[in-house]
Amino acid sequence: MNLDDFLLVAKIGKAIGLKGECKIHSLSDFSEPFQKGSVLHLENGTTLTVEYFKADRSTIKFQEIHSREEIKSLTNSHLYMGIDESRELCCLREGEYFWFDLIGAKVIEEGNALGKVIDIERMAGSDYLLVESSEALQKRGLAKRFYIPYIQDRYILAFDQKSAILYTAGALEILEAS
Repeated sequence: MNLDDFLLVAKIGKAIGLKGECKIHSLSDFSEPFQKGSVLHLENGTTLTVEYFKADRSTIKFQEIHSREEIKSLTNSHLYMGIDESRELCCLREGEYFWFDLIGAKVIEEGNALGKVIDIERMAGSDYLLVESSEALQKRGLAKRFYIPYIQDRYILAFDQKSAILYTAGALEILEAS
């Protein structure tokens, strides 16, 4: 299984009951990966189909698992969903993007390349884009990496998904203050 084609969506927690139900620790902003019939994958390529999910208790049951012993053997395993499946299931609103679409995007401000997004981190309930500064800016003595708060209309002006370019305002000031 090539993990580049998959998204990490959850971690399997402790077994609950006798029939293979377990706690699940969601690592996704969406609940759609856990709806009945969704197919999730373990790192070893094993597929698991969601039989049911109880959001209020964060418990899940897979069609292929029938006993406490079976699910216990999967405790702490990671669950993945295909990127294409995620696009189909998870409905985004205008101006929303998947993290995997933003990672790798070039950051441009007033026609100047600031660098590229290498990661996204959630801190105190807000998302921050971790940007690796362009070589030209690093040669000027600026920081190798810096964070841009994902605040639309303040720092994030637009994202051209087809060309993977993120247009910003005020990000150069953040970099220069780093």
